[in-house]
Amino acid sequence: MAVIPSLDDNSLQAICDVVGDTGAGLTGSEIGRLLSQQNIPDPEPMITKRHRLFTALRAKQLKDGCANNVLAFIQAVIDPIRYTSNLALFECRRSELNTILILRGYEIQGNGKIAKVTQAQTLSEAHKRARNLHTKLSERKVHPEVLKFCQAELVADNFFMQFLKLQKALRIGLEK
Repeated sequence: MAVIPSLDDNSLQAICDVVGDTGAGLTGSEIGRLLSQQNIPDPEPMITKRHRLFTALRAKQLKDGCANNVLAFIQAVIDPIRYTSNLALFECRRSELNTILILRGYEIQGNGKIAKVTQAQTLSEAHKRARNLHTKLSERKVHPEVLKFCQAELVADNFFMQFLKLQKALRIGLEK
């Protein structure tokens, strides 16, 4: 495998913010298990998930001099087999991580593998390229509760008003 240049701290922190998000991220035990499986030392298992991940991944990247193991960890996080009962969560996490990765020239494909792509030049471009989520969720008529995991996507598409309308319609339908 080719050596992948180290990610900057901002990119690494943004990735850790998604993976360690309190509401939609991995649990502390999932993080510990995945770090262990990827042979990444877990130096501070008692601190917040986001900071724990950042400390562990940054140390590994500095030790290795490249981002190969960081991207391997992301692939372990987004391995489709972990989401067989929750496709919507897979797509939400993939979309959020892709918004970050596309700005650095990488993308998580539908099979969970990371591939080199043309780097996005703006945040708007990155969002647009990563936003397949809205279309996929709409096509599947996903329950509104699932959408709470995709806040960035909802805001970017001004989907909040549509969400409220859908929620109201469902409530009316259930009352009948």
